[in-house]
Amino acid sequence: MKILHINGTSHGGAANVAIRVHESLLSKNVESYLYLPNKKNVKNLFYPNSTFAQILNMIKPALIRKFSNLTKVHKDPSLSFGIFPSGIKKIIAKIKPDIINLHWTGGEMISLAEIKDIKCPVVWTLLDMWPFLGAEHYSDNNRYIEGYNSSNKPKLDKGIDFNRWNWCRKKKYLSGNYHIVSPSDWLSKKASDSFLFKNQKILKIGYPIDTFEWTPIDKKQAKKILKLDCKKKIILFGAIDGAQNHRKGFDLFLESLKKINSDECQIITFGKKIQYLPDLKRFDIKSFDHLSDILSLRVIYSAADVCVVPSRFEAFGQVALEAAACGTPSVGFSNTGVNEIIEHKFNGYIAKYLDTFDLSEGIKFILDEANSQKLINNSLLKIKNFTYDKISLEYINLYKQIMLNKK
Repeated sequence: MKILHINGTSHGGAANVAIRVHESLLSKNVESYLYLPNKKNVKNLFYPNSTFAQILNMIKPALIRKFSNLTKVHKDPSLSFGIFPSGIKKIIAKIKPDIINLHWTGGEMISLAEIKDIKCPVVWTLLDMWPFLGAEHYSDNNRYIEGYNSSNKPKLDKGIDFNRWNWCRKKKYLSGNYHIVSPSDWLSKKASDSFLFKNQKILKIGYPIDTFEWTPIDKKQAKKILKLDCKKKIILFGAIDGAQNHRKGFDLFLESLKKINSDECQIITFGKKIQYLPDLKRFDIKSFDHLSDILSLRVIYSAADVCVVPSRFEAFGQVALEAAACGTPSVGFSNTGVNEIIEHKFNGYIAKYLDTFDLSEGIKFILDEANSQKLINNSLLKIKNFTYDKISLEYINLYKQIMLNKK
């Protein structure tokens, strides 16, 4: 059994998922290969190694950003179209995989036409809603259910309706049968409700994490390493775009902090440094840029007493997963993918959707000394559902079933 994984970015959460699924399969002696747009220290990796291809990979997203400026999407400004070819056919011809596993396909690393031309069975691991939307990656309206037309275009979206245009392209190119893997009930429901994927097979498999590598560091020691106040409770917020991504809910996090005692708590953030904000002036705050090495992330997660994941939309919630692996409970909203990781008052707290008062209540609940040790223990217990061993077997069973049905 030979598997080729394809992912459109070499860094960030999507890349981590693709790499971890790939590594988990290698640990089971599956012949697994991974294609990323850039070089990375990963076994069985393919990537465009010519100078021309690397320059092209930098130019394509820039061209799409210019293209996207002809429209104004008020909620999700990042758009992906799948226009430019990637040359992936050469890699496929060389490897001759039995199954191709698509992961995040944004960033113009593969075209919709190339996806249509794949001859072998395709497993598509969802990282967001993009495969069944237009050009956006998340949506809070019903266009993906009803079909994109001029009458249901959001009133606040201005300019050319690229979402409708790209949805029509997907209707044309993504008419094949795919084996859809969703990490959460939330995303499974979105996919099954969608016009494009309503007839596709959808299986829930969580994202894996290497529990031998992701382990807790003594909390007091972690706080000392980061030069934090060991007498204070540490509240953590982490997102690759920091405060800039509306979807990640940093504004909701700020609102919830109004009800938190700043004398007893300190805040740490990572992903993109938080600039001075008047709403945070009463807190002692330490902010870090993007961190990619596991040791630094383990220190930050381990130093925290609570991790806040206030996303409006979340496919799964890798921040909550990584925090749990380091023994740190999280609080997040209901009706999102973090519900797969957080069990209410068992290993964290699920607040009412977008309710900042309840979010602050969740922070207080986790920080309460009477609850903290139980929540830490249960976080480490919950993480066993996402080990390399467990998730790889679920993928292997899926691949075997697909191979069996081919015969």
